[in-house]
Amino acid sequence: MATHDDVARRFGQFMPIDGKLTMQRPLKASRMRVEPNTLFPLSMDPNALFRYTAMGISYDTCVAMLVYNRHIAHTELWLHHNSFSPSTRRHKDMYRSAYASQCRATNTEPRIYHTNTSSTFNTNLRHHSHMHSYIHGRVEHYMIQAAHRGVHTATRLQSLRSIVNYTSTAIRHMTVDIPADCIDTTMVQEFRGYIAMAETMMQTPESIKAAAQGWLALNDITPRTY
Repeated sequence: MATHDDVARRFGQFMPIDGKLTMQRPLKASRMRVEPNTLFPLSMDPNALFRYTAMGISYDTCVAMLVYNRHIAHTELWLHHNSFSPSTRRHKDMYRSAYASQCRATNTEPRIYHTNTSSTFNTNLRHHSHMHSYIHGRVEHYMIQAAHRGVHTATRLQSLRSIVNYTSTAIRHMTVDIPADCIDTTMVQEFRGYIAMAETMMQTPESIKAAAQGWLALNDITPRTY
């Protein structure tokens, strides 16, 4: 039976050269397996921005995906944003290492994104509108934390930093190596507004609680407790 190292190496080999993919054989170990997209070389939609070449699976969950970005003629690695169990985290690290090794071997720059990878990845593209509900949920979550009574100022500041970090990452996902006509500029502008708001609030730590409560009230959000 193949080892986990064998599976990881096979995963890294599913990187198209000049838009062509020759490696087409799946591989399975006890807790990891690689499932290729056997249709990749046969039906590359000229209008499609992304098309996956292989899925890296841990147990029964797709945790890594090699995705061909037609705009830049380059293969990206999409990793599931969840941490999962320690063993699955190791599997993710193995898929990442295999991708990085293949990039070094082909003298190409690694491009790695954390996204909601799944077997139905077409609904979870990294520049897709699902980002809106995800980021708004993160902003709401951390604004509620910043508005809580009795927490330290350092905790409120960390909540605002989390807003900046999550939102900056989302903007990167939505814009880097994406054609201009595929970028949702309205959403990107809204996300930049979240960053500006959080950075402005951090300048006056003593008023973070009141500002966060004001934002929640303005957006008709009533947390269980402050």
